Amino acid sequence: MEEAKVINQDENVDNVLNSVSDQYLAKRKRNRKITFSIISFIVLALATIIIVMSCVKVNIKPQFIDDATSYRVTINGSDKLLLEEGNEEFAEFDELFDETFSLNYLTALFSGKLGGYKINASDETKDYFYSDTKNNKGMSTSLKNALGDSYVRVKFGEEKEVTYSNGKTYMSKYNTNSKLVFDELYFNLSETNEEGSLTFYLGTRGYLSGTRITKITIEANTYALYEFANN
Repeated sequence: MEEAKVINQDENVDNVLNSVSDQYLAKRKRNRKITFSIISFIVLALATIIIVMSCVKVNIKPQFIDDATSYRVTINGSDKLLLEEGNEEFAEFDELFDETFSLNYLTALFSGKLGGYKINASDETKDYFYSDTKNNKGMSTSLKNALGDSYVRVKFGEEKEVTYSNGKTYMSKYNTNSKLVFDELYFNLSETNEEGSLTFYLGTRGYLSGTRITKITIEANTYALYEFANN
């Protein structure tokens, strides 16, 4: 009789152990499924974010450089094109000019271009923009030397205000109560299909008398504009 009780107790213990083991395994299996689901969700979310970011476009051109009324393109020292607002070629060039600075979000992020441009103290110069400072005509020697032989002149119908990349107004280093305005700028063209340093030379007016050169430098590839002018 005692032996039967012992056997019965052993069977009960085995059943309890088996039950606990089954519950433990079931719990582990359930936890693995939950963990796998969470990981799958995270991977899917990251993949979706990457795809969206690779499709979203950002434009790194300074926001205040917009609504041009004319472009004059000079190639190898000779005037190649004069495009006025309302002209079909003007519209094509204007769109191409804008696309030159358009990047997908991921490229801009990993290349560090989302941070925008900086205006350093040395970028606001005392160099004159025009050779004829009284009548605001011609290119100064400083401007000619900086541009080289291939460049674009951009004119605007109204004065533009120089701002930082965050949209805040830039105040002159010579007088912090004075802002800078301009209605004309130049930038050089790349004759090779590769990205490089691009400088906008703005003809700014502010605290100093006359129109002076203020520089904004970013990374860009202007070869498409060079090719457009040549073709």
